[in-house]
Amino acid sequence: MDFLDTDNIQKGISMDILKLIEEAIDYNFTLHYAGNWDEMVNFVKNNKNAIIADIQNTKKRKHYLKFTNPYISNPNVIIVGKNLPDNIKLSDLNNKSVAIVKGYATIDVVKNANPQINIIEVKDNIEALQMVAFKQVDAVITDLAVASYYIESLHITNLKIAGNIHYDWHLCFATNKKNDTLHSIIQKGLNSIPQSEKDQIAYKWIELKVKPFYSRVDFWLVTAGILLFFSVIFMTILTWNKTLKKKVKQKTYELEKANKELHASKQKAEESDKLKEEFINNMSHEIRTPMNGILGFCDFLSDPETSDSQRKEYIQIIKNSGTQLMRIIDDIIEISVLGTKQMEAVNKPVCLNQLLNDLFSIFSKPCTDNNTPLRLKKELTDDESYINSDNSKLFKILSNLIENAIKFTTEGYIELGYSINKSSKPHLLELYVQDTGIGIHPDKQASIFERFSQEEKELSRKVGGLGLGLAIAKENTILLGGNIGVQSGKGEGAKFTVSIPYEKISTKSDTSDNQICIPNNIEEKVVLIVEDEELNSLYYETLLKKQKKIKFKILNAKKGAEAIQYCKSLHIDLILLDINLPDINGIEVCKNMQKIRPEIPIIAQTGFVSESEKDQALEAGCSEFITKPVDKKLLLHLIYKHIN
Repeated sequence: MDFLDTDNIQKGISMDILKLIEEAIDYNFTLHYAGNWDEMVNFVKNNKNAIIADIQNTKKRKHYLKFTNPYISNPNVIIVGKNLPDNIKLSDLNNKSVAIVKGYATIDVVKNANPQINIIEVKDNIEALQMVAFKQVDAVITDLAVASYYIESLHITNLKIAGNIHYDWHLCFATNKKNDTLHSIIQKGLNSIPQSEKDQIAYKWIELKVKPFYSRVDFWLVTAGILLFFSVIFMTILTWNKTLKKKVKQKTYELEKANKELHASKQKAEESDKLKEEFINNMSHEIRTPMNGILGFCDFLSDPETSDSQRKEYIQIIKNSGTQLMRIIDDIIEISVLGTKQMEAVNKPVCLNQLLNDLFSIFSKPCTDNNTPLRLKKELTDDESYINSDNSKLFKILSNLIENAIKFTTEGYIELGYSINKSSKPHLLELYVQDTGIGIHPDKQASIFERFSQEEKELSRKVGGLGLGLAIAKENTILLGGNIGVQSGKGEGAKFTVSIPYEKISTKSDTSDNQICIPNNIEEKVVLIVEDEELNSLYYETLLKKQKKIKFKILNAKKGAEAIQYCKSLHIDLILLDINLPDINGIEVCKNMQKIRPEIPIIAQTGFVSESEKDQALEAGCSEFITKPVDKKLLLHLIYKHIN
C-alpha cells in the first residue's frame, strides 16, 4: 500500500495513517528502509522497538509479530497485457507464470487456490510490473492500490487490471511480539483516528474510475444558467443605493432582459439538441442503408444459382454501396477535423478549366439520369485559367454543391461555371452552381450552412444525406480566404456562389498525371508487406500477384519487430508499411529500417487522415504516404515508380 516516489520518499496509505498516529501519541518514528519485503519482516522480528506499517495478519507471522486491528481493506488483483481478455480468474492461469513479491502472504493463498500456477517470486512490485509489461511473465498478482499507483506513475500503457482473486488484504500495523507496550500505544493511536479520515486517505490513493459529475454537459448547462441568473441578481444588488423607484424600474428591466436571454438560450439549446438527435438518427439510417446493400448482396453472391450477369450486377451494387458508405465516413471525419481549426489550405497551381472538366465527367451521367442535364460555363481559355489555390478543397466544395443540386432538382438543368469579378479590389474568382430546383426560403438561407441543418426535413429524409455538405463547403471556402452565399426563392431554383481571391499565375504547373508506368525487363522483386490485418494483407498480396509484367515475391510481417528482423537478414526491394501496428508504432519501425537499410523505399498506409501523421511518416524516412481505403491505381503507380 506504500510506494517510493521519484525522490525516494515513502508515501502511501500507511504513511498517512502513521502521521495521524504520531500526532495522537506525540511521538515521531524514524523510518527504516529495507531492500525487500523479507528483510523488512526480519528487521521487526529481531528488533524489539520496530513496527511494520502495512502487513497482512497470517497464522505463520503470529509466532513472532503482534498485530493491531486492520485499518484498511484492499483487494488483490490480476494484472495482464491489454491484448488479453477481461474477467480472468485464478483457474485461467493454469501452467502460467505469475510474478508475486517475495514474502507476500498472497503467495500461500495462490498456491492453495491453484497449485498449477508457476509463481515467480520477485524483489518488488516495480520489477513484477516490468516483467509482465515486457512479456517475461504472463501475469502479476498484487494489491489494487500499488498496481494503480505504479501503472500510472511509471506510464506503463500496455497493462490492465483483468481480474480479482477474491482475497483482500486487511492491513494492520505489527510490532515485535515481545513488546506489548509498543503494540498497545500503536493500537490506541490507531483507535483515535475516525473512520471517515481513514476512508478519505483510502480514496486519495486508490483511483476510482467513475466519470466525474463536472464532465457532464448537462451539469455545465445548468451551471451556466444558474451563474447567469445570479449575475443579474448581483448587478441588481450593486445598484440598490439608488432611489426605490429607480431601483424597482432597473430591477424590472434587468429581470425582463435576463428572462429573454434565458428563454433565447433555452430555445437555442433545445434546437441544438433536436438537431443533434435528428443528425444521429439520420446518420444511423444513412450508414445502415449502404451496409444493408453490401451485406444483402454478399449473401446473394454466395447463392450457387446466381447467374454471371446477376453476379456482375450484385458486385457493382456492393461497390456503389461501399463508395456511398465511404463518402459518409469522409464527411463525418472532415467536419470533425474542420471543427478543430487545425486544417490549412495547401495552395498549388490549379487549372480551373481542368477542374471543371473533371467535375463534369463525374457528374454528367448522374445529372442526365436525374433528367437535369449538367451545363458547363468557362470564361477563360485553358492557358489563362491557372490560379494559385487548393485543388482538393475546390473540388470538395463544388462536388458538395453539385450533389446538393441533384438532390433538390427534378426537372430543368444544373449549371457549373465561373467568372472573374474585376470590379472588386482585389479581383475575385466567383465559382457557382445554379439549378432550377425547389429553391430556398429567404428566412432559411443563412441556417442551411450550419452543421446538421436541412431546410425541408421531410424532403431531406427522402433524398438522404447528413446535412453536412453545405457546412463542409462553407468551412473549406473560409480556409481558402473566401465566402459562400446563395441567391434563391421558394420554387425559384438556387444559385450558390463561392467567392475567393483571384490569384492568377502565368506559368503552367507540372500536371503530369498518375498513369501507371510499367518498366520492361524487370527481374523478380521482393515486397515486404507489414500489416497486422489479415484482410488488408491479402488484398495487397492479391493485387501484386495479378501483375503480369513483373513477378513479385511476397513476404508478410504482422508486427514491427518481425519486419525489422526481415530487413536485417533478407534482400527486400520495397516495403508496404501500415502505421498502426500492434507492437511498435509504424513511425518507429520506419526509423529503425532507415538505420539498417536506408536504400529500401517504404510506402506507408494508414486509416488516419491527419496531416501531422503524414509529416511524421515522411520525416521518419517513408518514401510515400497513402490513406485507406487505398486507391489501386495510385498504389501501383507508386510501386512501379520506386521499383523503376
